[in-house]
Amino acid sequence: MPIAVAIAAALVGALVPPTLAQSRGTPGVDRQTRPTGTGSDRMHLADARTNRGRAGPPYAPGEVLVKYEPGTRAAERANVRAQMGARLERRLTIPGLELVKVRGGARAAAAAFERRPQVEYAEPNFRFDATAIPNDPLFDRLWGLQNTGQTVDGTSGTPDADIDAPEAWDIAQGDESVIVAVVDTGVAYDHPDLAPNLYVNPGESGPGEPNDDDDDDNGFVDDARGWDWIDDDNDPYDLNGHGTHVAGTIGAEGDNGLGVTGVNWEVSLMPLRVLGPDGSGHTADIVDAFAYAGANGAQVVNASLGGPSRSKAMANAIAAASGMLFVVAAGNEGSDNDSDPTYPCNYAASNLVCVAATDGNDELASFSNYGADSVDLAAPGTDILSTVPERELYDDFEEGDWTARWTTGGRMNSWGLAEDQFGRFLSDSPSGDYRADTDSWVQTKDPVVLAGKDRCTLGYWLELDTEVPDDVLYVEGSTDAMTWTPVARWSGDTGGWWYQTDDFTAFDGEPQVFVRFRLKSDGDSNVGAGAGVDEVEISCPGSSGEEYALSNGTSMATPHVAGAAALAWSQAPAATPQGIRNELLEGVDTKSSLSPKLVTRGRLNAFTPLSAIESNEAPTKLSVGGFARPFMNRKRFGIKLRASDPDGIASYQLRSRRAPFDSGFGPYGSRVTEEDSVVVREKPGRTVCYWTRATDHLGMTSKWSRRRCTALPVNNTQMAHKGAWRKLRRQGHYLSTFSVAKRRFSKLVLSGVEAKRLALVATKCDGCGRVKVVWGRTLLAKVSLDAGRTRKKRIIDVAAFSRVRRGRVKVIVISRGKPVKIEGLGVSRV
Repeated sequence: MPIAVAIAAALVGALVPPTLAQSRGTPGVDRQTRPTGTGSDRMHLADARTNRGRAGPPYAPGEVLVKYEPGTRAAERANVRAQMGARLERRLTIPGLELVKVRGGARAAAAAFERRPQVEYAEPNFRFDATAIPNDPLFDRLWGLQNTGQTVDGTSGTPDADIDAPEAWDIAQGDESVIVAVVDTGVAYDHPDLAPNLYVNPGESGPGEPNDDDDDDNGFVDDARGWDWIDDDNDPYDLNGHGTHVAGTIGAEGDNGLGVTGVNWEVSLMPLRVLGPDGSGHTADIVDAFAYAGANGAQVVNASLGGPSRSKAMANAIAAASGMLFVVAAGNEGSDNDSDPTYPCNYAASNLVCVAATDGNDELASFSNYGADSVDLAAPGTDILSTVPERELYDDFEEGDWTARWTTGGRMNSWGLAEDQFGRFLSDSPSGDYRADTDSWVQTKDPVVLAGKDRCTLGYWLELDTEVPDDVLYVEGSTDAMTWTPVARWSGDTGGWWYQTDDFTAFDGEPQVFVRFRLKSDGDSNVGAGAGVDEVEISCPGSSGEEYALSNGTSMATPHVAGAAALAWSQAPAATPQGIRNELLEGVDTKSSLSPKLVTRGRLNAFTPLSAIESNEAPTKLSVGGFARPFMNRKRFGIKLRASDPDGIASYQLRSRRAPFDSGFGPYGSRVTEEDSVVVREKPGRTVCYWTRATDHLGMTSKWSRRRCTALPVNNTQMAHKGAWRKLRRQGHYLSTFSVAKRRFSKLVLSGVEAKRLALVATKCDGCGRVKVVWGRTLLAKVSLDAGRTRKKRIIDVAAFSRVRRGRVKVIVISRGKPVKIEGLGVSRV
């Protein structure tokens, strides 16, 4: 194969101890290996070292995330920690959320915290694992962007089983204003195909930077290009390769004559390192990274990671970041997420998209998880070529004479090449089981030069079946091929192929380094298949621009969707996450092979959302209603907002203007709401007018609606009383007050009125009297308040003028001995 698989296919899914699993393979071949046993007969380590955090419980030992109830003071939180014997590790970005250290088991401690009344929830710090026509010369191998039926890694595809990237690029090629957060193992930000599209924090860059100050006051010092939560510094460089591969699919620079292109030719890639060299990380860091992305302007989060543990903290972080779209991986276990959930895929959130993987023939990849209710759509995820960090050593044993590069030796030596469905690999016993009492090895013949290099890692695929704990595979390094230093030790059964990344920094900067795999067994007859080793690589930060590799997994499918989301956002900058999500899901190419395994039953099409955005029109049929006009007999009332748009309404802007009874309209007020109904509270004696306009989920905003007005009457207490009036307070009347009189010629007077329409607010009753309403010296109306039963807050129209008039209004009792109950006077300028 011309370009070998160098990145582990997505490590989605925290592993149930002590089994190990990861996907590996080619289209049409099931690379997903799932161990069938658990317990002491499965994978063990020859020393106390765990498998880079994957064996053991699926959370950080002794760490608990505690979310306190809103309003819990710092002193109360400290008292809870003291009573629980816990120590504060750090406060997270989400208000009230803390990471604490505890003695004993994390699950038991979390349960104890949750019994405290001050605690909203508590949970272990769960572990999550990585899920793995421009002029760019390798474009013809990017079948996921344009599938012509070409052969990639020995497998041919079906024409047009792709995301229609060239068609999309006829409309948009991306924009640097769109920020995509790559929440992963970091990014090789010096890779020439990525560097032009790397995010730059304007508050921490430019002359005089870095300066060891938090210039933008965001809590992170000199975070010019993102943040690294694994090492807690400002250098999110990728020591695994997974995040760099993901970033390249989203946004490797296009049309630059170099390597590959991403779905976006231009974009801003924000590296947020939350997974270590082994591809695993924990909730606390991931949650903080999500919050950091939102606070620093990201529109899209690519999270090619996952695990089986449902974290309330992570769910809350996603819900709180309502302005971002989270694109996440479905997982690589080949299982149904509806019955066997993977998170964050299975969180129910309107700003989250979960992605499965397809092959070059539009079939669901053999390793891909699915879910008719939980997995939204699929995207290309097999043999995906993308950027990787520089490798100082790489050998997949597929080409040339391997003995020219490796040498063997030791007691009872039988090291050689073996072959399976994945290709050729090193084996200590190609013909059968390994030998008893062996101490044999295979090592690099020529040294690897690491001079000037640092933060190096050693990666390899391993398939192991040895007696526990006596028969051990040692992974070793040396500077002279004589004295060897153990890097890792293995014993047990992997249950299939397993990808491992080991810390190789002990050999940083050495002018020559050798790598050796040594199998040592005891003399009994308890033997097995032994050790298989493939795709050995040494990677160190730094890039020459020639580093690209194929990889498989839902991790590789996810960035196709994240890239398409960013591409759509470049055309609709004001769009909401829900709007972009809707267009992505509605625009899929439906495939019978994906039905009924996915929500949409389809595979991503990047062109369709852009086409929809181009033809999108602003909302229509705008109206404001839900309240009485021209007069309202209460000061608190609801307003209903209406608009029509096929993409749905993201928000309404409600504009208002008010005029007191004795003067003109004041300035406009405005509020934005995502709801289609609001409750307002207005002051009596005012005319108020409302307008609305709507914005759909793609950012198109309508014109203003026609205005709708109402007036809140002047209360009786605001009017001058002349004669035998009594002011009374009773429930059920307008503003719970009214003025009552029986004596003829008793008057209520309101001066300085500016009105186009007048009305009385009064109580009608059996035996109630009559009044007349006078404007200056002009009689406007005589009104009888007599009725068969008592009815309060009655609005009785008195007069309507052709224009606004200014004057004095008098309400005069004209009956004798009968009660007149006046609650207010309606004055409207419209």
